[in-house]
Amino acid sequence: MSATVPALPTAPPSLITRVAQRFGVEPNKMLATLKATAFRQRATDPEPTNEQMMALLVVADQHGLNPWTRELYAFPDKGAIVPVVGVDGWSRIVNEHPQFDGVEFEYGPPAPAHKNAPEWVECVIFRRDRTHPTRVREHLSECYRDTGPWKSHPARMLRHKAFMQAGRLAFSFSGLFDEDDAHRILEGEATRVPGASAAIASINAAVAGTAPALEHHAIEGVATTVPQEPATVAAGSASATSAAQPAATGTAPAFTYAEVREKLEAAKNADELADAVSLIDAVPDPAHRAELHAVNEHRIAALGI
Repeated sequence: MSATVPALPTAPPSLITRVAQRFGVEPNKMLATLKATAFRQRATDPEPTNEQMMALLVVADQHGLNPWTRELYAFPDKGAIVPVVGVDGWSRIVNEHPQFDGVEFEYGPPAPAHKNAPEWVECVIFRRDRTHPTRVREHLSECYRDTGPWKSHPARMLRHKAFMQAGRLAFSFSGLFDEDDAHRILEGEATRVPGASAAIASINAAVAGTAPALEHHAIEGVATTVPQEPATVAAGSASATSAAQPAATGTAPAFTYAEVREKLEAAKNADELADAVSLIDAVPDPAHRAELHAVNEHRIAALGI
């Protein structure tokens, strides 16, 4: 009578395989696509490394975020990454939290210098397991940046800012940042984002610790060199200020006049339009920028924003 041989335990799928299965894509194609689309970089920046990609996937897997729908993307930072969660991503992780019990907004007096946007917005988040709600007030004077979205939609941007910061505090979402935070980090203002350095370091250190295994197992069969996609796919400069000064830095602009105009005219809602407006400052010709702002005003009227 033959003895029964116990079944060997099945090895868990790698991180890349697990994330790819969640979205129904092939692991090798997923890696190549995300390298071209999920990183906000200048055309002259080097291609994201496999280790940077793994850092991004760690965050996506941990919080259930979708990098294809812009819920999550990243800025490269000296071989590491700054993970950035868009407002749609923040909305999803907050609304899907089991203790979330509603949100309210309170608005301060209007600021005439900024299209009558409120001087402050307070976001109030309620949790089922807490007696008192979490209140976070963000002030326009502290948050405003000289970029397209803040110029065209300051009230909306301040509301988003308050919601993201309240969500972070109410549910202890660490290591996640909004785009404004990311720009400040990259510009050397990390002290304005509590815990930023430690959170980013922990994400990147975790990936760095698995780098040897990553090279031989997690990306086995996946090309380590992926042809760089055109700048129109991978672009999204590290900051609007640096992109707007190509003559001083010697860096080519991330977007051309034609590309930005196409994005403005293709925008179907306020958020898409705000994203397109944020690219205007990267166009070097002042006359073109003025014309693009005129196109933006026309689109605002057409969309009824």
